[in-house]
Amino acid sequence: MRFPDAEIITIDLLRHGEPVGGRMLRGSTDHPLSEAGWQQVTDAVMQHAVNGHLPYDAIVTSPLMRCREFALWLGEEFDLPVQVEDDLAELQLGQWEGKTYAQVFAEEGTERMRAFWHDPAKVSPRW
Repeated sequence: MRFPDAEIITIDLLRHGEPVGGRMLRGSTDHPLSEAGWQQVTDAVMQHAVNGHLPYDAIVTSPLMRCREFALWLGEEFDLPVQVEDDLAELQLGQWEGKTYAQVFAEEGTERMRAFWHDPAKVSPRW
């Protein structure tokens, strides 16, 4: 072992569940979770509960409702500190916000979107 005295830190990443309005490109559009979305993230987190406790020391969340509201509930439910981190907010998607993949493909073709997902620093949605 290279670092016998190293402290091990485990970070679990959880993506939000389904927001109100179903599947679409939201980016920074701030929709809350749907009932199905609440159930999805609750089920995902509760898989880690042991004897009614979660193995977490803290929760860090995006400021967007679809993440923040569940994180705040979870923190209160399990007495965990919650930090809202603005840098975890999703990218703004310009004219793609609120549209489905099919709508964007129909309007622009697939090349720009594929390029964006491959390297968002070089290719951005149209504004």
